[in-house]
Amino acid sequence: MVEYGLLSPTVATSQAEDLALTGWRDVEEVQPDGTNIQVPLTPMEFLHPEEGYYLPSNSFHSDVTSDARDMLHNRYEEDPTVGVFTDMSIEWDIPDLRKHCPDLFVAFGIRNKEQYRSTFVVRNEGVRPVFVLEVYPRYRKEDKQTKVLQYEQAEIGEYVIIDRRSRRGQEIDEVLGYRLVAGRYLPIIADDDGRIPCETIGLWIGMLDGRKVLSDMETGEQLLKSTELKAQNQELKAQNQKWEAKYQGLEAKYQGLEAENQELKTKNQELKAKFTEWEARLRELEAQQEDHQAGVELGVAPQSSLTEVCSEDVRPHYKPQKNRNRTCDFHRRRLLVGRSLSLVALMGLSPFWPFDLFFGPYPGQ
Repeated sequence: MVEYGLLSPTVATSQAEDLALTGWRDVEEVQPDGTNIQVPLTPMEFLHPEEGYYLPSNSFHSDVTSDARDMLHNRYEEDPTVGVFTDMSIEWDIPDLRKHCPDLFVAFGIRNKEQYRSTFVVRNEGVRPVFVLEVYPRYRKEDKQTKVLQYEQAEIGEYVIIDRRSRRGQEIDEVLGYRLVAGRYLPIIADDDGRIPCETIGLWIGMLDGRKVLSDMETGEQLLKSTELKAQNQELKAQNQKWEAKYQGLEAKYQGLEAENQELKTKNQELKAKFTEWEARLRELEAQQEDHQAGVELGVAPQSSLTEVCSEDVRPHYKPQKNRNRTCDFHRRRLLVGRSLSLVALMGLSPFWPFDLFFGPYPGQ
């Protein structure tokens, strides 16, 4: 595996700056201090690095590469047939095409995703990378010209370069891309925001404020790094806890209302039963009153019953009519007179016997 390493502390400052820009390799020649000699990589060695070569790097290169790997790894984490690899040599199955070590590449249809690999051997894997990314190349000619031809020969579906250069004291980030069409690379046209569409992985790739931005071509959703996903998950968890507390409060309130409703139903049933009972008693008393009234009018109802009906009000909240007592007295008098006349007739007395007793016989008797 090609590495991004540290320079020997014995290297002079000016030489260290050159080696940091070009990369280096160790020569098996021990210096008096016990360290190996470090020599810059040639353009050809940069194109086809071997084991033990140290490629140039900087913070921008490291950040963009690691962010891209993190986001793509999260995107394809659940797919066992997609591999995202960084700083791994690719051994081609094409004669006379030497190894390459891109900053990042994606391969579909792989087997044994978790298997340890120091080199991606196309012949053994049975598939080739479909997407290659190179970041801030020190050798712009090699990355923008030579590698374009070689990746085209290797039949890489899409090749993307993220470049940063200075112009009039300002740093400018640029995204370039090539797509394989009928065996030839054609430039990928960027949109107004400087993003390019990568059809092989279904993403828009661009730069915003010095950071790499990947967005899904179908949904427009932006891919997040693991730290951003973790923060988002924590925020969602807090929101879920908040909604859970609200739900529990509503649940308790609902249970209270349900208990109150049940209590009201029980009271309603009790009142309904009482109303039915009083309604039956009222009808019974009204029927009794009608029977007593009919008996009085026919002169057959017993006095005690009539008096009881007239004098006793057994129905709750029943208000007797104003002339009720007067009507009852009239019926009692009429009954008394009728009975007196019947008694006089039975004794054989004249109906005018009181008059005869005091004044003598009535004239004409």
